[in-house]
Amino acid sequence: MTGGLPDSSHLSTKDVLLHFISFTSTSTSRHLRLHVYGRNELAIYPKQSDDPRTLLNNELQSKYGRAMESHVRREIWSSGSPSSPMWHATIYIDDMNYGHYSAPTKSAAQDEAARQAYNNLRRERMAIGGY
Repeated sequence: MTGGLPDSSHLSTKDVLLHFISFTSTSTSRHLRLHVYGRNELAIYPKQSDDPRTLLNNELQSKYGRAMESHVRREIWSSGSPSSPMWHATIYIDDMNYGHYSAPTKSAAQDEAARQAYNNLRRERMAIGGY
């Protein structure tokens, strides 16, 4: 592997149908990826999770390291009847609300609160010249 990309020199032309590089850019991130289409699969390198909770966790670890848990507080609760609950999730970073969401499922509430917190952290970092 060179430069974060896989070594595909061992593949023959009959193994690789298409090999290309793509670049995507959003207001909060930029990605350069190698796409390798084989006979039965698509591989994209580097693999990056789009799971908002994973993205937030990675961002918090890069900001706080091992002290991350002392800076982060998560609150998750439900309201309503047991047959149709409404789940609420709030993420506090250094006692400031960075994300809150309510949804019919616990997972959806946690995911969207994490997405909001991640986006707010990234915007904050960009505003102070971190990117």
